[in-house]
Amino acid sequence: MTESLDIPVDGQSKRMTVREALELGRRRQDAGDLSGAADIYQQIHTTDPRQVDALHLLGVISHRLGELDLAAELIAAALAINPDFADAHSNLGVVFFGQGRYDEATTSYQRAIDINSNYADPHNNMGALHQRLGRLEEAVTSYRKAIAIDPDFADAHNNLATLLLLLGRFDEGWIEFAWRWKIAQFSSALKKFDKPLWQGGNLTGKRILVWEEQGVGESLLFAGLIPELVQQGADVSIDCDPRLAPLFARSFPKIDCTGSQDFDFHVPLADLGRWLRPDAKSFPTGGSYLQADREASAILRHRYLENGGDLLVGLAWRSNSPHYSEQKSMTLADLGPVLAIPGITFVNLQYGDTAFERADNNIIDDASVDQMADLDAFAAQVAALDVVVTISNTTAHLAGGLGVPTLLMLDTIPIWYWQTGRADSPWYPSLQLFRQRRPGDWADVIERVAEALKSGQFPLRKGI
Repeated sequence: MTESLDIPVDGQSKRMTVREALELGRRRQDAGDLSGAADIYQQIHTTDPRQVDALHLLGVISHRLGELDLAAELIAAALAINPDFADAHSNLGVVFFGQGRYDEATTSYQRAIDINSNYADPHNNMGALHQRLGRLEEAVTSYRKAIAIDPDFADAHNNLATLLLLLGRFDEGWIEFAWRWKIAQFSSALKKFDKPLWQGGNLTGKRILVWEEQGVGESLLFAGLIPELVQQGADVSIDCDPRLAPLFARSFPKIDCTGSQDFDFHVPLADLGRWLRPDAKSFPTGGSYLQADREASAILRHRYLENGGDLLVGLAWRSNSPHYSEQKSMTLADLGPVLAIPGITFVNLQYGDTAFERADNNIIDDASVDQMADLDAFAAQVAALDVVVTISNTTAHLAGGLGVPTLLMLDTIPIWYWQTGRADSPWYPSLQLFRQRRPGDWADVIERVAEALKSGQFPLRKGI
């Protein structure tokens, strides 16, 4: 006899089979209604405690909610009932990955692959695990296996893209990067126009709209490529975050920063990388491209120098990125060896509420500068400094674009544009990169940054 349940639908109770209830739960889950989906799965589980799909999906939702221990418990319970449940093995591996239990994640992914060798998800997940552990070529292989099984697997294509770019394999990476529009992180930012997409062709006498697609940091990163469109003979307009418009208007006087819709071609900002940075040789050898408000910078610099000290050093140590913040952030207390260096006046560049962290430190916190709301004022503040010490965040991109000497602290496998195995950045010549030698170990990085600050390589600037 087929079990049936009464499930609330649109304010009314509807009789349905377990399979129908599971399908409704999945639809709610896919629509972002995790609570509604969990209610259905829980009702199924209450009716039949050995219904493995309900147990497994309750675990998946727990993972989505950040309840990793509960997620592991629920998915393991499903596997105790059905040890050959490939989906559950793969998703248990995802939970273990989030807990830092990498050996167990490896076992779970491999078990899923052994059960179903044509299942793309665990190959993609194995790629992410290899990448986290620094096994980058193995990660490339795993992503390619996932794509071979499912050629339309957008997440695997995007993962492969960013890994190839991280490795400096730009020609391959940019092509794969076009798949970003098929994943949830980017698809909502996709803009559609009735004019053609620019794909590297002749721009002489043409009007082109460049439109922002990602966060402020990425916009600052790719902004340095925009003047090259002007050099190709184009009339350029950029549709950007309003907070960036004053800075871009000053920095790029030949470019319209109002996002004019009168154009012949359009191009998403990051696509400029594919056409203007196809290989390592295409990067310029030096120079900055952003111009802060010189008068505002001079005022801030004068004010900060009144606090004494031989060097003005800005500090930022945290990111709010929804994807990478934990592995690339630290605490202000971690920067103790830097803060202990005599003769330096430190300036807080960290956005958000830092009052508690700064309570026992003599760091200038300039309330006149809102690093989140007023990016032009933030640029003036950064330009007023001799050196910036930061993790990978908006501060790093802003300092790099302004050409301010910057000591950038990176985790073992950073975001793709910082690449691997190098102490400099092709995107920002003023940056020095200090990489973790062991995952999670900031102490060694900070000691090396402190030595660089004490080395005397950063003389006090006499003017702006």
